[in-house]
Amino acid sequence: MMNSNGEAGKKARVYVCECGPIMNEGIDLPALEARIGALPRVAAVTRYSTLCSEQGRTWLTDHLAAHPESVVVIAACSPREHGSTFMEACRKGGLNPYLLAIANIREQCAWVTADRHAATFKAERLIKSAVARACVQDPLPENEVECSTDVLIVGAGVAGLTAAHQLARAGRRVFLVERTPAIGGRVGLLGEVFPNMECSSCMIEPLMDEILHHPLIEALTYSEVESVKGSFGNFIVQVRRRARHVDTAGCYGCRTCHAACPVEIPNEFDFGLSRRNAVYIPYTGALPNASLVDETVCLRFRGEKCTACAEACPFGNIHFDDSDEITELQVGAILLATGSEPLLLGRAAAPKRVITGMMLERLVNSAGPTGGTVSLPGEEPPRSVALIYCADEAGKAPSVACSKVCCMSMAKYRHQLQQKLPDCTVVEILWERCTGGKGYREFARDVDTHSEVQRIRLTDSDRILRFVDRGNTVGIRYTQEGMTAQLNVDLVVIAPPLRGSPTNRELGALLRTSVDDHDFFVEEHRHLKSHRSLVEGVMLAGSCQGPKDVQESTAHAAAAAGEVLSLLIPGRKLKVEPATAEVRQDICSGCGICLATCPYQAITFHETRRVAEINNLLCRSCGTCAAGCPSGAIDARHFTDRQLWAEVDALLNA
Repeated sequence: MMNSNGEAGKKARVYVCECGPIMNEGIDLPALEARIGALPRVAAVTRYSTLCSEQGRTWLTDHLAAHPESVVVIAACSPREHGSTFMEACRKGGLNPYLLAIANIREQCAWVTADRHAATFKAERLIKSAVARACVQDPLPENEVECSTDVLIVGAGVAGLTAAHQLARAGRRVFLVERTPAIGGRVGLLGEVFPNMECSSCMIEPLMDEILHHPLIEALTYSEVESVKGSFGNFIVQVRRRARHVDTAGCYGCRTCHAACPVEIPNEFDFGLSRRNAVYIPYTGALPNASLVDETVCLRFRGEKCTACAEACPFGNIHFDDSDEITELQVGAILLATGSEPLLLGRAAAPKRVITGMMLERLVNSAGPTGGTVSLPGEEPPRSVALIYCADEAGKAPSVACSKVCCMSMAKYRHQLQQKLPDCTVVEILWERCTGGKGYREFARDVDTHSEVQRIRLTDSDRILRFVDRGNTVGIRYTQEGMTAQLNVDLVVIAPPLRGSPTNRELGALLRTSVDDHDFFVEEHRHLKSHRSLVEGVMLAGSCQGPKDVQESTAHAAAAAGEVLSLLIPGRKLKVEPATAEVRQDICSGCGICLATCPYQAITFHETRRVAEINNLLCRSCGTCAAGCPSGAIDARHFTDRQLWAEVDALLNA
């Protein structure tokens, strides 16, 4: 028999954990000990009451130190529960932890096999299989590498800003990537924030200003993540910085260039309620307060010779020759704060008098397109408004998770309408109302007390059928208790449920992490680790993980930032996973299939030798390349063909 280093005579020591009374109740341990002890590859079998206890770990460490010549098999519980515990005991006992094999005889035998004789037979097979594997395992070196403590944050809404501020205060360098031209996210477009009706811009602008001028924070607006390589501690991220064609350092936001531009299109930041030029600032109060040129509509980039904005700029800050730049960043962790967006109703032909809650937010905002006047452009203020709660795409009761903020937003809109249009009739159409949160129910009740409202309650079987444009009014056809009804009002405001940002799915693919059916990022654990994604080193902050209000988003962002601070500590190295893939270059055919299959982009191709090479710092030991290699030239260390075949052969031929 050959040992793990190719030497004959190496044997395994088997340690059986009794797990208190559990193993004895389900398995005949004396019989099992006798059968395993008789195997030719077993040097000794030792039983202990509870190996995972403090006393058990100390005993195991001392026992391993006294027998350094053996490989080790532990017959106990699942390696998911105490695999790391027993590996640490091996380290302390002077044994390479990758010479350890674990046979799970608790979950796979004692707990699930009612017949004690059958459970004992099964346990014998599993231990024999583990012994065969242990005898051909190789010691793997455990190394440490330097890691970056810089952090990339994707999304500069209230969650991203909060996380960036907390990380920078702790001395971390932060790269804040925002795909729009301004930071602040959806909160930056609000006028007031419930339940205290606090001025939104007064609340967030000091934070935004500090972010833009903090020496440790680099805000990359109008930018998007292009590619991500590497892993926790050493991510390599390429960011595309789209050309603004305006020097932000020299632009003072005077808007002289705007007036000269001949192009006008609907302003997406005002949800089509206003118009903007091809050179523009997204909205009043946007930071950075600097213009940019939209290449998609600018006449200059559509083949014409227009230079009106450049000629009008008194500072000479417009440069049509600017191009996109690719910036490569090395960071230790990535924090996602991409937010959420309302689920649109999917009715392209909806009457113009049917608007979303965010459109009403812009109308009531004194810095919005109408200066705070609640009326559509060119229209008189409405005398009647219908507020429709949380309808899904088909106008039915919502089937998605509660968005938490919709009902409170509707209460806020009633409060604002009462102030701005005291003679306006307000009708609520709702299935249910949720006002959970500190001070939320009190705020909603106060609004109910001080403003009159007609309330139409629907059941789960009822739905909004359609909207009918009647010129100066809009008709709402709906069902209620099996009967069809219609309501005519001047304005309809819909609060559709929230879903994850549409960019989340593409970003999730780059990061190799998952999104759910509603485009929210999937968390590691819903209750205990909602701020961690399924990929180590990628954190979640705010409503990119699920619907949240401002208070929850900032708290969630603080948790994600705190997790980063606890994991990436200056001066502390990260352990490198030794069980990585390895190319046997003497039989590598250079076909390149592994390059295409590696999800971590850890494999490169050596053009001179015409073979594949694996970067062990980027490899995450998934085994995809080894499974896909047609030449069998790639071994997954600690899961080699030799080790797996030895394990399977012993199991089937016990």
